[in-house]
Amino acid sequence: MRESGAAAVAAHASRKRQASSVKRQASSVKRQASSVKRQASSVERRAKSEERRARRAGPSASGRARRGATGSGHP
Repeated sequence: MRESGAAAVAAHASRKRQASSVKRQASSVKRQASSVKRQASSVERRAKSEERRARRAGPSASGRARRGATGSGHP
């Protein structure tokens, strides 16, 4: 009887260990996912700002060069 109790305790401990390791893995995966999301959003932001800058610099700058001081409507 005592042996089976000890075995049950050991099994319980191993289960607990497994559960904690699984929890650790899950939290690390969550952390990775959030960091990936953060990276993606920063990349998106950078792309948008680059696009905006290019749009602002592109046609209006060339137009200003062609037509002198007056731009193409945008300051």
